[in-house]
Amino acid sequence: MLQSAEMGSVNGQPSKSSVNNGYGSAGESCDPGAPIRPIEVSVSSLGENVSKQSAQFTVADSETGRAFLTRFDQPSDVNHHPTASLAFVTNYGTDNVLVLNTGRKDVMEFPLAELKVGQAPKAIAFSADGTRAFVLNQHGFSVSEVDLAPLLKLVVKKYPKPGIMPPQTEPLTLKAAQTVAFAQDPNSQVLRTGRRIFTFTGNDKISKSQRFACASCHLEGTDDKMVWFVSDGPRQTPSLAGRLLGTGPFNWSGTEKELQGNMGQTIKRMGGTGLAKDELAALEQFMLHGLVAPPNPHFDGKLSEAQARGKALFNDPVVGCSSCHVQGHGTDGLNWNVGTATAEEKLMEQFRAVAANEKPREVTFNTPSLRGLHYTGPFLHDERAKTLMEVLLATSTTMGKTSHLVKSEKEDLVAYLLTL
Repeated sequence: MLQSAEMGSVNGQPSKSSVNNGYGSAGESCDPGAPIRPIEVSVSSLGENVSKQSAQFTVADSETGRAFLTRFDQPSDVNHHPTASLAFVTNYGTDNVLVLNTGRKDVMEFPLAELKVGQAPKAIAFSADGTRAFVLNQHGFSVSEVDLAPLLKLVVKKYPKPGIMPPQTEPLTLKAAQTVAFAQDPNSQVLRTGRRIFTFTGNDKISKSQRFACASCHLEGTDDKMVWFVSDGPRQTPSLAGRLLGTGPFNWSGTEKELQGNMGQTIKRMGGTGLAKDELAALEQFMLHGLVAPPNPHFDGKLSEAQARGKALFNDPVVGCSSCHVQGHGTDGLNWNVGTATAEEKLMEQFRAVAANEKPREVTFNTPSLRGLHYTGPFLHDERAKTLMEVLLATSTTMGKTSHLVKSEKEDLVAYLLTL
């Protein structure tokens, strides 16, 4: 099973909660201050009552001295070799494929190889005899062919089962024998540039030590379902696809009027050296126009009776949703105290006020657009609300007014919100 392992500390021990200490808050010994990814590539063997996940990644990258697995980001597909104990994991953000030994109890302990392929590999398949791998490169509109013979020579023939790989070996690097384009990219050069910046991890302009890209947290414009503890407090990663155009100011605190300004702050937090003006503009255009939201299963173009009743409630001045969430898709651009600030955030504001010799301010949040609620949960700035109904219950008198609605009316309102 391919999954994401939450890594909440520099020694690779899995985090016990979804709250991380903040990207860029710690570094590896070889590069102090480099950001630490909270999510790493991981493959687990799952049984009825057992799950096994590596807690330490022991193989070093000979080029950087870091864990070999830092070469890989944004896993997108996993496929098992037809004859050997090999699992191949394509990595969308690093233009490569990780090869793992499934003959071991812990497949993550000794990764076997890296296949270098084209841009944004999305899927992998094999020839019938298993001697060649074919990798679909989504952004390259191409297929890379890789000769697996050097890897298959490592098979241990004396093992009871055929096709078992050796317990440990120095990781190999295999390059594509050929990469063939099957179509032309229909996107403009600006969108291609922005897409590459958004997706590709190996860019010091975005993050120190090339640990992050935008897509490391916002895979294909969605989100990692993580809560990061940044200077303002706990903040969940927001989804971006289809949700940015006309919805400024940006971030949970609404401190950046322009998207480029908010992007620059994020890059600074990740330790990047910063993008040139044309690169920043291209990234903005891709984020605004190149990220496509997932299809909405709750809306087929016409509101149901329940959704129509929910829309009427949404626009009811007493309920008050539309006064801040303009038509649902828009925002009033203002900050509000809706009663969701945590005790830690209030304490942090008190510390700030003492240091500045000021009175403490209300902890407020910028009005978000409600576009794409069908795919953006959990909700609120710290993900405390798992459903939209929980949002209504938690803010029944502070975010508009829903305390007077009966259960069926709240269900209608939720039904409408899911169509936005």
